[in-house]
Amino acid sequence: MEEKVIVYTKDGCVFCDKQKNWLTEHSIHYTERNVEIPQYRQELLDRKVTGVPYTILILGDQQEVNIEGFNVNKLERVLLGE
Repeated sequence: MEEKVIVYTKDGCVFCDKQKNWLTEHSIHYTERNVEIPQYRQELLDRKVTGVPYTILILGDQQEVNIEGFNVNKLERVLLGE
């Protein structure tokens, strides 16, 4: 299954750093979008999301899974099949 992983972050966010480290440790490629950049902040506001990290997983069948916060259990279940 081919996934696309997009992680919205902001500078100084401890949980954002933990999530990025977790993804790297599991060799999962992701695209980071820092909400300090107005375009990315607006993308989250359009989704009515107010916190980071916020992760969008686009799975091989184009199904979208959204994860609010650093949720290891959900990341493992969706990305690692655990």
